[in-house]
Amino acid sequence: MSREIFYSGLVQLEKPVKTNLQAFADYGADGVELFLDGPQWNDKEARFSNVKTYLNSYPFTYSVHGPMFDLNLTSENAAVRQTALNELKKTIEIAAEIQAHHVIIDPGICMFQIFDKHQAQRRALEAIMDLQQHAKIQAAYCY
Repeated sequence: MSREIFYSGLVQLEKPVKTNLQAFADYGADGVELFLDGPQWNDKEARFSNVKTYLNSYPFTYSVHGPMFDLNLTSENAAVRQTALNELKKTIEIAAEIQAHHVIIDPGICMFQIFDKHQAQRRALEAIMDLQQHAKIQAAYCY
């Protein structure tokens, strides 16, 4: 059985993507998980266009991890939920453009006992179904 070694950008979140890719190549990575979170991904479209050519210069298989810090698909606040959904849709679009193997989504957490955990689960499921539909559209568009 063949095994591939993947490296996650989370471990070097504070460093530029280009620096991380070279380090991962130097360590013999077969694949890389792009972690699209932190200040360097605040403007995903601009940042991605700057590194897309660079990504294609490596023989890696890519996966993409959506942003998870300060985002929550289960939030009691509708604006927070919508922002999280929009950011994860951008993540899916980037993943489709580089033909990433998969996308990792953290749906969020129900942080306080005063909130209904079942409602949070319903919100997460609804958002994930929306994201799955968005992913299908992106896959059809990009492949």
